[in-house]
Amino acid sequence: ALSGRRIELAKVSQVGGDCHFDRAYRFTSLGGFAERPRMQYVKTSNDDKSTPASQVMWRLTLNVPVKVYLNFRSQQHISQTGARTWLSEQGWELSQVASPVSTGVPNGPYTGPVYMKAVNSGTLDLY
Repeated sequence: ALSGRRIELAKVSQVGGDCHFDRAYRFTSLGGFAERPRMQYVKTSNDDKSTPASQVMWRLTLNVPVKVYLNFRSQQHISQTGARTWLSEQGWELSQVASPVSTGVPNGPYTGPVYMKAVNSGTLDLY
């Protein structure tokens, strides 16, 4: 995380598991990710959401080609944040993978679109 906040690669959580390091939000369903045993989860700090959409929020270093999935908590998290612009500019595609469901405030439970991008090894900046 370019903010300096905690970020960590972990196994996919379980139902009831934490979504973030700095919130008590929990997964109530893993959606289509429950069926992917080799999937890894990038657990983050929710406060990184305050990063402007024009600035890199997270930088991933990839040692092998991978498919990266981004799960947004709601459609508004795309349409009202500027995310739609960088998703389009950087070639992200709307995925058919079913979204996880999580608790949260003020309008939980949350479920939203999942985007996917196949990436070669190297650096991937996420905004």
